[in-house]
Amino acid sequence: MDAARKIAEVLTTHNIDTIAYGKCYSACTLIFLGGQSRTLEADAELGFHRQWVDPTMHKKSFDALQDVMKWKNEFKYLTYIYNKLTSKLVGNMQYMDDRGVTFDFIMRTISTEFFDMWTPSREVLFSSGVTTE
Repeated sequence: MDAARKIAEVLTTHNIDTIAYGKCYSACTLIFLGGQSRTLEADAELGFHRQWVDPTMHKKSFDALQDVMKWKNEFKYLTYIYNKLTSKLVGNMQYMDDRGVTFDFIMRTISTEFFDMWTPSREVLFSSGVTTE
């Protein structure tokens, strides 16, 4: 997700257009939204879902930070990472809003479980401000 947001930032800064081909799911949609003009090829499909947590990555993160942060157990890490993940979620919502995406669409994306994939119709994508053409 962090890499996708950085790529999208470059696209936005330089007013580069985006065109989706095939399946553009998950973090790919954040990159797509970075486009000045955002279009879909005939076979393209965008897929959205709520952010997810990789347990293996977080175990490594906990192990690496436990001594530095003086956490006695994983529950202290939970508070720390919950704050970070919530900030990222709010940041992604703000980003989508800044790109002209409607509030209802944003809410639908974060309401879709991370293990599911919501693939809205072209009509919904256009009327919600995701696509521009």
